[in-house]
Formats: sequence, C-alpha cells, structure tokens
Amino acid sequence: MMKKIAVLAAVTAACWGCFSSLPDKIYLQIHLEEGTAPAARFEKSLLIDRIVVDELYDDFRILYRLSPYEVNYYSYSFWAEKPSKMIRDSLDHYFAARNIFSKVALNPVGAEADWILRCTLHRIEEIDAPAAWAARLTMDLEIAEAKTGAVLAARHFDRQEPLTKKNVAEVPVVLSRILAEELAALFAELKGKVRAFPEVSRAPLKASRPPRTLNPPIGENLNFNHKARERRDDDVHPLRDLAEDRQVAVEIRTVAQRDIPLRPVGMGT
Repeated sequence: MMKKIAVLAAVTAACWGCFSSLPDKIYLQIHLEEGTAPAARFEKSLLIDRIVVDELYDDFRILYRLSPYEVNYYSYSFWAEKPSKMIRDSLDHYFAARNIFSKVALNPVGAEADWILRCTLHRIEEIDAPAAWAARLTMDLEIAEAKTGAVLAARHFDRQEPLTKKNVAEVPVVLSRILAEELAALFAELKGKVRAFPEVSRAPLKASRPPRTLNPPIGENLNFNHKARERRDDDVHPLRDLAEDRQVAVEIRTVAQRDIPLRPVGMGT
C-alpha cells in the first residue's frame, strides 16, 4: 500500500513539474510612434475603411515562416487583436495623435468623410532563417475621394526587415516601423498631389454611394420619357418615393383609359 502511495506521489510531482514549466502566454500589438511631427496636415475628414486581410493571417496566433513552403503558428505568443482590427485601431490612434486630418472616423454609418483610406494586408509574419530572423509586412495603401472614388495616392510595399535578436517580441517593433515609414511616404505623395491639383483640397465632399437608377415605366405605346431617372441616395425619401410611385401609376391608368375606344350605348358585345 505504501509503495502505491509513493508511486502516486512521484507521478503527481512529475506532472506538476511538467505543467509548471509551461511558458507564459504573451500578447503583442503594433504601435505607431507618436513623437515625431506630422509629415503633412490636411483640412479634410478621413474614413478608415475596413482592413482587408488574407485569411491565413487574420488570426490571433502569430505566424512564422520556416521556408517558402512551410508555415506555423506560435502556441504561446498571440496578437492582442486580430490584424484586421489591430492595424485599423493603430491607424486611428496614429492620426489622432498627429492631428493629420480634421476628423477621423471608423464607422461609415452616418459618417461624412472627404477621403477614404483603404488598406489590404497580404502578409504579416516572422521569417525564421538559419542566420537571422526577420519581420515581413506586405500591404496596399490607398486614399480616395469619398464622393467620386478617384484615387489620390496609393502605395504597394513588400518589406522584410531583420530582427535585432531571435525573439518574437521584436516582430511588432519592426512591423510598426515599416508601417510608419510607408504611411509617411503615402502622405508625402498625397501632399504633392494636393499641391499639383489644388481642386483636390477645395470644398469638403460629402461621402455618398453611387447614384441609384430607377426603372422606367413599362409600355412602349405610352407617351412617357423612358429615360431612367437618376437620384442620389441622399435625396431618397421613403414617403416621397411612395407618392411618386402612386402618381406614376395614376398617370399610366389615365393614359391607358384614354386609349380605350368608346362604344355607342346600346351596342352589343
């Protein structure tokens, strides 16, 4: 009996030692430096659109690449938020701290923006080479007019920078530096575009969707203008639409009745 108890105690101690030796989980995030002066100031409101992320990378787990053909995820190192939200929040804090735009919005519902920032994240990963580790960031950045959709400035980059040491905690540091440098280049291009084309920075533009085309009345023999009516979504009102539809229906019935020949009273069918 005593022997069984001793064996059980030894197994329990061994298991406790195994569990107690597991590494602690760490959570990392991108942080864009706020200390330096802004590269430019724009009297425009900006909407940060939803970040589009390759499905492989939109994960809390941090991905590291061993070769062009092999990738893996850390078991105890995570992003504090998924990259789609992490980068968007970082951009919001970055713009607010530097006062680059007159207003910055994240929610498109009810937002009035002059420009829209669109970002596509293709790669965000650690590269584990035998000699040294590196951080890689591949993105598309684009600023466009909210009203017309015209692209004002755009950048595509695929950068891989070495880590100071083989430690996953160094990855967000390098990624943050890369993103800050690319944003500075994007704003420099935008500033040059504004100088070359002053109309870009004239009156504020109200964000809107493309005009909606309404179907014309049906019937070729009716004397109506068959050209589709086009109105902005901002001008659409449900009650006014209903009144207009009823008016069109009355006009159609009126014209149709005028086209019916009248028969003398008393004639048979």
